[in-house]
Amino acid sequence: IFREPGNNKEDWATIICGDAAVGKNVWRRCDVTAHFPASFDLLNIAESIRVAFELDVALRFEVDNVPDLDWVRHVQSSW
Repeated sequence: IFREPGNNKEDWATIICGDAAVGKNVWRRCDVTAHFPASFDLLNIAESIRVAFELDVALRFEVDNVPDLDWVRHVQSSW
């Protein structure tokens, strides 16, 4: 569910978790997996996310090397 943030940052957790979010900081830690081409500026993306979510510290991330394959064909070839 996507919603533009308002003044109340608790709205995010309430929308997604309903009553289960009451009184809880469900976003203290969150793991996100994203896939970008090698040409992307990951430091810039991480900084943009930090600014958008008003975080005090830089994001921690790690980079895995993923072979440049046509993944649809690669997976389908295993059928």
